Amino acid sequence: MPRTAVARRLGGDSGATRKRYTVRQKINILEECSRLQSELNLSAVKSATVAGISASTLRDWTSQLPELRERAKKESAKKSFDNGP
Repeated sequence: MPRTAVARRLGGDSGATRKRYTVRQKINILEECSRLQSELNLSAVKSATVAGISASTLRDWTSQLPELRERAKKESAKKSFDNGP
């Protein structure tokens, strides 16, 4: 019996797909949201919406900011992108 390929929409029925961010991207988004909040007097929810992330994600990343900065510092010191054996 031959196999057939079924074309399915990316993200299933809802169409929602996950987006993964690097540590540097997370820090840049947090800095951008902070700038929007201070310069344009936007709320945290509105600045997160402008940045394209949810408010809960912004809150979680903000609490992780010191750890993210440490990880970014360690990753910038690496000579290779691959962890290796």
